[in-house]
Amino acid sequence: MIVMNGRELTQGHFPDGTLSFKLPEDLVWDEEGQIIEWKYESDAELFSLICLKRWIDERMTTKVWLVLRYLPHARMDRTEDFFDVFTLKYFCQVINDLNFTQVCVLDPHSSVSTALLDRVVAVSPDNLIREALDRSEAEVVCFPDQGALKRYGKMIDNRIAVYCQKRRDWATGKILGLDLIDPGDDVRGRNILIVDDISSRGGTFYYTANKLLEAGAAKVSLYVTHCEDTIYQGEFYNELVKTGAIKKVYTTQSLLKEVKPGIEIVIHKSEKDSQ
Repeated sequence: MIVMNGRELTQGHFPDGTLSFKLPEDLVWDEEGQIIEWKYESDAELFSLICLKRWIDERMTTKVWLVLRYLPHARMDRTEDFFDVFTLKYFCQVINDLNFTQVCVLDPHSSVSTALLDRVVAVSPDNLIREALDRSEAEVVCFPDQGALKRYGKMIDNRIAVYCQKRRDWATGKILGLDLIDPGDDVRGRNILIVDDISSRGGTFYYTANKLLEAGAAKVSLYVTHCEDTIYQGEFYNELVKTGAIKKVYTTQSLLKEVKPGIEIVIHKSEKDSQ
């Protein structure tokens, strides 16, 4: 979905499948500059974005900001084999060539993303995390790996933090299990919020939640900035959220399209201010 100056732009297709794209005649143009927000649904939208930016450049001199709630291809932030295609690198090259005034990305998956993008601002999810902490009444924050601890450790105010370590099959990359590192008495009888950036089927959080419950946690909730609809297909949602062992999943709609029971949306401060 592409939104410009707060207005969703409708795109269609000709019978041969090619793009049919017409801007609404009553679209409001801002004298200070235009804001394009891309709420990622598929790579096909990239071509729409290219066409829109080129159309603007041909007709007027104006600043244009790009807002990405989710950075596509962020997971492909490295290559390990000669035949791996570095899609994030090439995606960022296309965005750079469009020469936006600034590119704002909410909670990018890794620093590789921001290194590859020109004129980029990484938008912190700190107030989203704090809102999830308040709603969940969490006394302790659990990071499912050291990467999450490093990324979000300074955003949890004065709450206690514990973290986990994943066990993987390094040949396949599959998670085999997870260990809760020296929780002591920090978990027992307390409300816990797991914090990370992205969820697909939720396998990591399934293992994390079970370890916390085994250690005596009173209530476990989850915050992820980016949540795919595939979470509903995994054991995390079906076995934990539906049974009530996980009380809530707090997330944004950067990726999530359908909000089912157990999922609660948190909104970025900038979005609240605009409402």
